[in-house]
Parts: sequence; C-alpha cells; structure tokens
Amino acid sequence: TGDFNILITGGSQGARIFSSVVPEAAGKVPKEIRPRLNITHQCPAADVDAVIEKYRKAGIRAEVKPFIHNMAEKLGACQLFIGRSGATTVAEIAVVGRPAIFVPLLHADRQQFLNAEVLTQREGAWIIPQELFTPEALATQIDTFARHPALLASAAASARACGQPEAVKSLAGLVEKLAAV
Repeated sequence: TGDFNILITGGSQGARIFSSVVPEAAGKVPKEIRPRLNITHQCPAADVDAVIEKYRKAGIRAEVKPFIHNMAEKLGACQLFIGRSGATTVAEIAVVGRPAIFVPLLHADRQQFLNAEVLTQREGAWIIPQELFTPEALATQIDTFARHPALLASAAASARACGQPEAVKSLAGLVEKLAAV
C-alpha cells in the first residue's frame, strides 16, 4: 500500500541509542517493505551524517536532523512514533492520537516506564525496554505494522482516547480556584 511514515525522536537524554538501533532496524525490514518507509529522525548533531549514511545504504527515504522545527506537522503525518516516554511526549502522543513505541530511559527511576504504561494498558502504544531495543526486535515490529496497518489505526484511536487536550485549561482553573481560597 502507501507510505509508512515513522517519526523518531530521542529527547534530550539518551538519543544515541536511536541513532544506532533504528537505521539498522530499517535495513533489516524485508526488502518489499523498505520502499514504503518514510522516516523522519531527530538525532544528536554529531550523529546526523552517520545516520543519513546508514539509511542511504539500506535504501530508506529519511529526513535526518538535529532539530525538527515543524514537529506538529511531522507528528500529525506519522503513522508510528518511536522515542522516549517523558511525560510531555506521552501527553502529546495521546492528544494527537498516534501509536507509539516507547523506549523508556533506563535510569529514570521507572518514571518513563510509568508514563508509557498509561497508553500501553489501553493498547495505544508499546513499550520496548532499552535492554530489549535491538535492531532485530524493532525490525520485526515495523514489519508487522507495515503488513497490518489496522493494528496502528486501532492503537491510534486508543491513544487519542487517552488524550486530554483541555488539561492545561483544567489545571489553570484549579489553580485559580485554589488561589481564591
């Protein structure tokens, strides 16, 4: 079928693992799936050239940048998000309603795991612990999703159902109410 748009961000900490695992995983996806992959990958500036070369060698269309200025557009266009599971990231994924593979930061006192768990329990995302985040594991996931897009559509709906787009307004109202006491 059509393009399979994947967005990868690493966040401010621990982004290097995405620079090594994701391009290698894309190269392990079956050859008939690779032409459909359209990857946008945010990675550390020091990794950009090497990551571009890895995607090029694998025959994968990829936009690789140290900073994505049009993040809302890229997130809105992706069919799968891959990245860390900080609280803001998980909230954005839920509000936009995008399926995600979260790789919680290893040394975050389980905080990122718990953030991601909210969406995974409702089948809007998947968690791959960092120690299991291998090119082979990720390639298998991407292949499965490419062959069964209904899985991603269902996960997107589940993620969106978790989103709380009015959360900031609700919080501000609560603060105002408490301040008036």
